[in-house]
Amino acid sequence: LKFFHESTHLGDEFVLDAQDLNDFRRYNVSYKALELYQALDGFPQANLYMRGYGGYRFIDKTEYEDFREFEQPPPLKGGKHEFQFGVEFVLGAASSGMINNAFSALRVGPVAHYVLAFDLYSRHQYAINNPKRVLGKNVVLGLIWGSYFQAHLGKHSIALLLNFYDGPNPHGQFRKEDLTYLGADISIGF
Repeated sequence: LKFFHESTHLGDEFVLDAQDLNDFRRYNVSYKALELYQALDGFPQANLYMRGYGGYRFIDKTEYEDFREFEQPPPLKGGKHEFQFGVEFVLGAASSGMINNAFSALRVGPVAHYVLAFDLYSRHQYAINNPKRVLGKNVVLGLIWGSYFQAHLGKHSIALLLNFYDGPNPHGQFRKEDLTYLGADISIGF
């Protein structure tokens, strides 16, 4: 459960000067939100770890005001309800003491785990008239070397992951830009 405030200040130096232009609009994209997420995980089989999660975000403000004092243009709108769901599979993790014990037939050198994860969420792209609901998709596929499930014991691991994303730019102002990429991630756990 999380309550938070989010606002954007991208390009503040520019918009403070540009707002004197008649055709320029400066929006204050700022809102408070309440999030509730639940995750369940475990080892349904000795060499398989699974984690599923889901959640909901309620945004308490759906109109984002224009700073101009001399006119009343329509506000920028967004949605109130956003959702997120995901699932993660790690093959090769043993439940007994969480010991690294990959299937010997699948073992490639020192690789201990194989990872597949999928994430789906709905977000809004802000607009003056009709805010558009967009589905974001994220798929991760990779390999893990080392003691992934024993980091709390001071053990180390290295993960090499392929990461595919398709959805709204989560860091772009108003989430208006669509973003699609395929990347390679290296993670070090300790």
